[in-house]
Amino acid sequence: MRRRAVDDSMAVCLLARTTPADVLNLTGPTATGLLTRLAAGPLSLSDIDTLPDNQLPEAYFSLQTLWGRRAIELRDRMHDPLLALTATVTGQALDLAAVTSGGRWKLSRFAYVHRDDGALQVESPRAFSLVRLLSPGAMSLLACFDQPVDSAAARERFKESSEAHWKNALHLLRAAAVIVECNEEGDSNEDLQPDLLQWSFHDLLFHHRSRQGRHELPLGADFRFRGKLAHEPVVKTNPWRARAIVLDKPDPASVAMRDPNFTQVLETRRSIRAHNALYPITRQQLGEFLFRSGRVRYRFHTELGEFSSRPYPSGGASYELELYLTINQCQGLERGFYYYDAQEHTLCLVEHANADTEELLNEAWVSAAKLCRPQVLITIASRFHRVNWKYSGMAYAAQLKNTGVLYQTLYLVATAMNLAGCGLGLGNTERFCRLAKTNYYEEGSVGEFMLGNPA
Repeated sequence: MRRRAVDDSMAVCLLARTTPADVLNLTGPTATGLLTRLAAGPLSLSDIDTLPDNQLPEAYFSLQTLWGRRAIELRDRMHDPLLALTATVTGQALDLAAVTSGGRWKLSRFAYVHRDDGALQVESPRAFSLVRLLSPGAMSLLACFDQPVDSAAARERFKESSEAHWKNALHLLRAAAVIVECNEEGDSNEDLQPDLLQWSFHDLLFHHRSRQGRHELPLGADFRFRGKLAHEPVVKTNPWRARAIVLDKPDPASVAMRDPNFTQVLETRRSIRAHNALYPITRQQLGEFLFRSGRVRYRFHTELGEFSSRPYPSGGASYELELYLTINQCQGLERGFYYYDAQEHTLCLVEHANADTEELLNEAWVSAAKLCRPQVLITIASRFHRVNWKYSGMAYAAQLKNTGVLYQTLYLVATAMNLAGCGLGLGNTERFCRLAKTNYYEEGSVGEFMLGNPA
């Protein structure tokens, strides 16, 4: 083990002060001595290097073990540190390789600063560690890399006099993928490698935080708001019930007799972006379509609360999705914006046709490559907290998966009924919330589907 020779070396700080040494498999005299010293406060790496040669391997093995168990963090210096590097996943190796103070660096386009547990931290979905910001000066340090910059110029800009501390700061920021090395043109591997170039910041972060592997944050059904907040009801309270229009309920046996077989439905399903303006969809067809795809079949109680059964599956039987219909052309219904009451199987007029409903239809036309202005636009909205109440980390991802499942159900029912169905990729949530009079953070649109009689 090569000794270190720096004037102001990085410091090691014990995080899990109560973790017993035997649990960490640290039972040797050097290891237990190291743990005892760390329990008293931060310890400089240069202090560890003063140990006798025969104790250094065990000491650094102990550091690797502590890091792999997420029991320590690295700080850029002993006194008045700016940064601290912390592992986000167990089992990772501690990189203590020296970092050159040269080169060109810039902030990663995937790095972001946020507050967590009362402290600021900067991290990237590309890394297995993050950096905590321990001093206001740390933000000034990050600002030095807002553009590609030579290390020496950045150091001068930051006005840090210690070469050792500057190397340590670079090491911690690089280890957490907060800064990336770049060439003379200012391009990094994030700009040049196809596997990274094709990821946007928010897409990669969403993927990272809603899956396991690169963090150990709460993820899954932990019922984090049980006992704190009331769970959203299984069925939305309908404020438009007074304007309800009763829809036809088809006889399932008759439907089964006339439907094509399942394989035929699967094989003939298509996204159809052409509606017959001379023969628009009828109120009866629309009623059957909604009955077969979105109604509440029944409700039931469990020890976790009330749930429902509907024609499509939903993660955790949450059934947070609601259907709103913008009627453009439908025999038997006036134009306007409607809410589908899945419990009562009724359509309730929310707003008569106005500028916002016209814009929803126009936006659907654009999303459908300007091939069709839909006869009926179905907006799928989510009551977010119906799922957020139960799940950590993956709540919104689950709602998007549920939306995809509902898309497929709408497609299959439309195909079986010889209707033109087409899922859309974009929609205006702000416009939806204005029409439906919902709180953007409580219920918002997450998907759109066009429906009509095929041309």
